[in-house]
Amino acid sequence: MDSYGVTLLLVSTAFAGIYFLGLPNPYTLLELFVKFILLLGVATFFIQNGASWLKKWQQSKRNSENSDIDPNKYESKERRYKEKIQEEHLKKTESYKTRILIPREEKKEKMKEEEFLRFQGPAWKGEGHELGGSRKSRDGTSEDAARNRILPENINQDAAERARQKINQRRKKHTIELPEEPEEENPNCTTVCLRTPLGLKQRRFDRENTIQNVLDYMTSLGFSQRHYTVSTSYPRQSLQEQRETTLAEMGFYSKIVLNVEEIE
Repeated sequence: MDSYGVTLLLVSTAFAGIYFLGLPNPYTLLELFVKFILLLGVATFFIQNGASWLKKWQQSKRNSENSDIDPNKYESKERRYKEKIQEEHLKKTESYKTRILIPREEKKEKMKEEEFLRFQGPAWKGEGHELGGSRKSRDGTSEDAARNRILPENINQDAAERARQKINQRRKKHTIELPEEPEEENPNCTTVCLRTPLGLKQRRFDRENTIQNVLDYMTSLGFSQRHYTVSTSYPRQSLQEQRETTLAEMGFYSKIVLNVEEIE
């Protein structure tokens, strides 16, 4: 309703009152007018300032509630939430290992066994002929030929010695020395859990140890660094190129779970 309609309504109301109630006393009319003006002023004041007062009161109440929040309680809730997510990841990992990794490893082992059985035994079977002298043929196999072959003893001994030396060199080359495992009470201790196809393995490391030490621990579990590496779960990040980075620089503090994955 516009201002013209409001004015018309007030004037009509005034005339209707005068008509039905008679002309009031001028002093009474003046008193009513003054009361109306005062009431209108008070209502205007509260309408203009009430909204700002209400906002200030709500803001002060919200600030007081935030000040009452215990930061330790919030951290404990956050820690429980992270642990819950970690447990869900562990369950998914166990399910993935049972459904996919273990059958895949069994299939690989079966293929290796079949390949070994395919090439086991003499590589050639058939009839042979004596070299030199009589050309009389005879029945025989490569095993018979190997038994009849006469070789100097020193050749076999030299070959065996060279094989032993190669094995010893290979063992020395692949010797892995892991850093000393700190105590659990050590504030710089970080527990590293590895999700492997064979199950969950864990070991304590110092935060100044590097990712290379974790890779060496993975190798000690039987997973070669030429075929396997470690990576974070979420977000997924391969740590193969960060061998010299320390655990503290990676942000791994009290406990971290890493996945052992095949290098594609």
